[in-house]
Amino acid sequence: MALEFAGGNQPPDVTPPETTHDIVGEAQNHWYSGPVTVNLKASDSESKVAATYYSINNGDVQTGTSIDIREEGQHVIHYWSKDEFGNVEEKKEVGINIDLTAPVINFSGGDGTVYGIDEIVTISCNGEDVLSGIDTSTCKEISAPAYQLGIGNHTFKAEGVDVAGNKTTVSITITVTVNFESLAGLTESFLHDNGNKEKAVSYLSKLAAAKAAEERGNTKVRDSQLLAFMNHVKAQTNKQITDEQAGYLISFAGELMK
Repeated sequence: MALEFAGGNQPPDVTPPETTHDIVGEAQNHWYSGPVTVNLKASDSESKVAATYYSINNGDVQTGTSIDIREEGQHVIHYWSKDEFGNVEEKKEVGINIDLTAPVINFSGGDGTVYGIDEIVTISCNGEDVLSGIDTSTCKEISAPAYQLGIGNHTFKAEGVDVAGNKTTVSITITVTVNFESLAGLTESFLHDNGNKEKAVSYLSKLAAAKAAEERGNTKVRDSQLLAFMNHVKAQTNKQITDEQAGYLISFAGELMK
């Protein structure tokens, strides 16, 4: 026997409920950088709402009006309601993207790497973010002769921001040093660049003598040989080497006298 309702054979309500959602959380570029709560609100103008349902990523159907999402990733929430007369709303959906992890900044040169003055400092940098992706990055390629950086520590810093707004800053420090071998190498390099490679012997012999004296513990002879090297550099400035190159060689030779 069919059910009868007052006023005829049709139920008083044949219209399903209407459910809306409200998201609690701050989004940037459609990504959230923290946990999100989705509140569901159902209404029915002709009867009462019996229940509100939802599922996350097509998982198990659950009943409720408040959904907490705390895990990273892309989530699709389907939700709908049913009224007391059995009218079921068509499913609606809302996407929630969460990225809780800051980007990763990678430098090719390891922190604490030591370079001689005759070497080229080459450091690459790149940013990665597996979820929302990199939005901005200050990474840049570094390629410079170590002697131009100068003796001592040098710190390079890079910042990355992902699409969700998570930020990370990474820095590495390298050290530029000078010894007799690297000063000899730089001297040869300068002479070669100027077409005077065959003139290197008179420079290198003085550095070799200074090194041998230091190994014997004779700093007086070491310094006299380094001074002879510096005087030779001065004498050949703007002849075999440029004025700028001479400034570097004299300065580095002075470091070896300390």
